[in-house]
Amino acid sequence: FTSPHLHTVRERIRLGAELIPRSDLARITASLVPGFQAEPWMIFFDRLLAVALTWFQERGAELVILEAGVGGRYDPTNIILPPALCIVTNISLDHEGMLGGTIEASGRAPSAVVRR
Repeated sequence: FTSPHLHTVRERIRLGAELIPRSDLARITASLVPGFQAEPWMIFFDRLLAVALTWFQERGAELVILEAGVGGRYDPTNIILPPALCIVTNISLDHEGMLGGTIEASGRAPSAVVRR
């Protein structure tokens, strides 16, 4: 599960090289709409993550890699407990307004995903 997509939203949800089929994306999204309507705070990223996790479960995925959206502490990908592995890559200021305005403050948010 990655973000953002370049050409089609299906790029965000894949197993190996296989993108989620259009039919599965439509079917799973439709099945989750009542839950989405009950939780109006959910943003597009949250909803797409729910679709992705549902598809991965349906397909019996043994290993799933989830790319966090903004930060780590409050990111919806942080619901997976316990994660097998957390990797923090380069930290830049692309979301500085949301994460504190400095490289140091921006680094604290993703470090929240690191657990013992």
